[in-house]
Amino acid sequence: MLGRRLSASALVLRVELLRPGNGAPDPEVKSEQELRHEAQQSAAPVIWLGGAEPLQHAACGKFTRELADGSRYVFVETDGRFLRRRIHEFRPVSRLYLTVRFADGGENWALALEGIRAAKLSGFLICAHLPVKADSELAELLGLIEKLRALDADGFVVTGEAPEKLEAVWSAIGDRKWMEFSREIADALRGEVQGERRILRTPRELEPEEESSEEGLRVS
Repeated sequence: MLGRRLSASALVLRVELLRPGNGAPDPEVKSEQELRHEAQQSAAPVIWLGGAEPLQHAACGKFTRELADGSRYVFVETDGRFLRRRIHEFRPVSRLYLTVRFADGGENWALALEGIRAAKLSGFLICAHLPVKADSELAELLGLIEKLRALDADGFVVTGEAPEKLEAVWSAIGDRKWMEFSREIADALRGEVQGERRILRTPRELEPEEESSEEGLRVS
């Protein structure tokens, strides 16, 4: 399993799973062992494991287990289609959030919601990632939030560039701490480098006030 370091962030170590590709070798590609070492050496409090669809990669479960054994919080982002099929490869620990991305419209969300239901029954923490775009249907997003609340989702990350819709979505979610967390990591998720070191709220601090083939990896 190979990977590539794109950039560094003091807040988030972003690891992107890649499909096998053709073409000239990339001089920045690193081995799985090198990537593991970088993760261990990184001071970033959050590791975000993403890509086209991480759960389609055979090594995702093993790599995630190794990352979650450390002191950082690990977010594994998936569209949720393969969550029920691959969930047995993960371990429900307090620093791991299975993060379901709802990006392609409501007709593709049924399998993701079923996967979340199965994950919650197995004891996993669930975070929903809602990318909000100018053409996003607000009513559809608000209905999705109600369903996620009913499934007892543990957290929300909302990203996008549509201010009025973002405000309406956060108003429906009603969780200031996860809103702050989303804003902190937004640049890192877009692949931008943070120019200064800041304190990032960890997911544990984000709990409500009243509740105490050959795959590749690319890192940013």
